[in-house]
Amino acid sequence: SKEILTSTKSHSLSQSGRSFSHNKDCFVKAQSMSVAQRIWGLDWNKHLPSICNGYTLEMSSYQEFLALKNDPEGFLITSAEVESNFVRELNDEAKNNYLREMCDFFAFKREGEIVGICISEMMDWSTYYTRYIFVKKEHRSHGLTQFMSHFLESVLKQYKVEKIACDVSPANYAQVARLSEIGWSYTGSVLSERFGANLRLTKFINSECQ
Repeated sequence: SKEILTSTKSHSLSQSGRSFSHNKDCFVKAQSMSVAQRIWGLDWNKHLPSICNGYTLEMSSYQEFLALKNDPEGFLITSAEVESNFVRELNDEAKNNYLREMCDFFAFKREGEIVGICISEMMDWSTYYTRYIFVKKEHRSHGLTQFMSHFLESVLKQYKVEKIACDVSPANYAQVARLSEIGWSYTGSVLSERFGANLRLTKFINSECQ
């Protein structure tokens, strides 16, 4: 009887160990996925690279974003934040961790050089939010912003995402005009101590939600 109990206990511990190992593997696998992949099943790597007018749109990374951000002639958001009169966050580490964990990074490349970057994330279960999009000045006449919009719409539609959103400064007439020409709508204003007043523009993928 004692031997049977010992055997049963050992079997139970063995099963528990395998269960723990399985759960740990599942957790590690989930951590390696983007939020969009965990929630929508959307793996951007299956839809990229894509070609536009001699430029290649590829998945990028937080590391490539940092390289652009530290380039004096590279990332517009950096200079805008430095010159801003609005409140800046003190916890840069938390901000960087958030971007790394929550966002999808895309890059436009020409002959291997990054000339544009887009950072987007899930806003909620039905909305994809473009947080940053920037194209270097000498490459802005090739329709890359418009191409990015069409690309996102065509892919997100397959996963039943209803809309894409972004916030644009009212002073950025060129960007507002570009997006309006391809069907983005003004859906509100966003006021914050971080960026001041911005326009909320929305591209409705599902017309029934408009």
